[in-house]
Amino acid sequence: MNRAPAAGAPREKLVERALALVVQAELASPARASTALLAWAGRSAEHQAAAEEAQRRWAALGGMAGPLREHFGEPAAQPTGASRRHLLLSAAALLGTGLLAARAAQWAWQAWHAPLYAAQHRTGTAEL
Repeated sequence: MNRAPAAGAPREKLVERALALVVQAELASPARASTALLAWAGRSAEHQAAAEEAQRRWAALGGMAGPLREHFGEPAAQPTGASRRHLLLSAAALLGTGLLAARAAQWAWQAWHAPLYAAQHRTGTAEL
């Protein structure tokens, strides 16, 4: 059952777009994304209301992160040397796989272009 939005409430699609801009502003490149959010919110009063609602939702999610981690017993995310090592090992594995694939492709190309048979014919001097 679809309910009509309350008077003055922004449409959910606009709030979703504003949330995407808020997340970009928080995570990606803050200066450029926050400028894009301000420009988007300045288009109309409905866009402004959607941006404010998105920022309220983002703040609520941020406030819930700590209690949820405690409830489920998950430690707070902290960068460690193990994650850096894992990243380096993943990059090395990817590079090794790429080298093996390149070598296999080279072998296949050589096998494809090799003659199917080889024969040598020799004649002596003044022979046909």
